[in-house]
Amino acid sequence: MKDRALEIANSANTDLEKRNQLREYLQHVILRELFDLDILEKLIFHGGTALRLIHGLERFSEDLDFHVVTTDSDLEMERWTQELNQALTYQGYQSECTSPGAGNVQTSNVKVAGLLYEAGVSSRAEEKLRIKLEVDTNPPNGFGVQTSRIDHFFPYVVHHHDRPSFLAGKLHALFQREWTKGRDYYDLMFYLTRWRDTEPNLLYLNNALKQTGYKGPEIVENNWRHHTARRVESADWNAIQADLEPFVMRRSDLKAFRREFLLEALGS
Repeated sequence: MKDRALEIANSANTDLEKRNQLREYLQHVILRELFDLDILEKLIFHGGTALRLIHGLERFSEDLDFHVVTTDSDLEMERWTQELNQALTYQGYQSECTSPGAGNVQTSNVKVAGLLYEAGVSSRAEEKLRIKLEVDTNPPNGFGVQTSRIDHFFPYVVHHHDRPSFLAGKLHALFQREWTKGRDYYDLMFYLTRWRDTEPNLLYLNNALKQTGYKGPEIVENNWRHHTARRVESADWNAIQADLEPFVMRRSDLKAFRREFLLEALGS
């Protein structure tokens, strides 16, 4: 499979695109290995990478975000990250999976050395391509779940948020993230233009806000668009564009992504 990764990178036009294509292929490899290890049965896939791999979001993404199916799930992340590392090594990758830390959100970084160098992206053989695996072991209640088969390179099955819960998760990030992350706003545009009739899962959203110390008013059907629009109006659009630039599929996508269009999609 390592040869396949290099073949994919060689078909890209720029070093940035090669880097993104390599990372995305490794995301598929990791998910397939977790499927083989029966780990995906215990996890709900969500976030930007899930949105791209499942629903075709037209931007690249970095990390693999999950939460447990139930708080009673037997996670054993230390064990399965070691097994994941063994599987990647067997496939020819110079991989390292860091030990997950303590706390409700457990994180392991998958680091692969040599691949960027072999693909001609980096001049340093020791530079590592990193993918973060993050698992929330105490997710808010109220999320909805669907199950999908993904088969871009090889088949595997994931449980993931349904559309209202995907949207609720993105609104939570917009309301509570301490810094401006352009990808949040870009993803919101995707939701609003692709899923025009989808309303956010307000139970899940308000439970998530409460869990993270939100001090604002309750978000309800009649005000979520208003509160979201106020966030869009006050956001630093230059910071949004700078964050997005390494991840968009085409350079011109940035030119078409404007504040006024996002506000229009929100009905403001």
